[in-house]
Amino acid sequence: MESKTILKEFREKVSEKINLKEKGIGRYLVITPFLFEDGDNLVIILKHDKKQNKWKLTDEGHTFMHLSYFMDIKDFQRGTRQEIINNCKMMFGVDEKEGELFLYVSDGKFGDSLFDFVQSLLKITDITFLERERTATTFFEDFKSSIYQITKKRKLKVEFDYYADKDKRRAYPIDARIKLEKKEIFIFAINSDNKCLNSAFSLLMFEKWGMNFGSIGVFEDQTEISRSVLAKFSDVCEKQITSLDQINRFDRYLENK
Repeated sequence: MESKTILKEFREKVSEKINLKEKGIGRYLVITPFLFEDGDNLVIILKHDKKQNKWKLTDEGHTFMHLSYFMDIKDFQRGTRQEIINNCKMMFGVDEKEGELFLYVSDGKFGDSLFDFVQSLLKITDITFLERERTATTFFEDFKSSIYQITKKRKLKVEFDYYADKDKRRAYPIDARIKLEKKEIFIFAINSDNKCLNSAFSLLMFEKWGMNFGSIGVFEDQTEISRSVLAKFSDVCEKQITSLDQINRFDRYLENK
């Protein structure tokens, strides 16, 4: 398949901001807008594996190397972090060999493969937030309490930590779901760039599945989200609430539904 055709699929399925840079015969650097928390770009290479006669996406070991800047490599080879990494690999069909994460392109589905590979890398990098999110904020508890109080007043049923019926792999968590007469409302609690990106990916997948839903992003502090990440989320989210101090706007949103 020609590189122009591959790039077209990447842009259609993942992002218009993706580019390919040739790095040799059958080898391309995939330039994406997706970042590590410190602002470095994800490293993704598309190359042809001659032995398997297949194309594959690989990070060439960069993801784990990047994580090692922030924690001892032994810390993500055991316990909860190891479990998260293993679940991410299994969820998206990603393999690992000597620290290299890679995914073979199946059935010529380059766009779908890149979509899955990017998500797996972003979810794996979430392990850097594990301890911080356990201790630094009560945002998620406050979010659930606020949503519950509003839905209770309106006599609506809310389900937290919800997965859509079409999400057989349970790869796209929804922080809260409300079932209205004509459609569902999916609510995402957002406290970091990575959570914002993951939420955007979830919404893109729901659109791809042809689901009928409304979407809301509730931020701990929207001003803390980088502009590039927020722009991508804004493209796919129906309504945004900048902080829990503005949660009354969600109440007014329900009035019109």
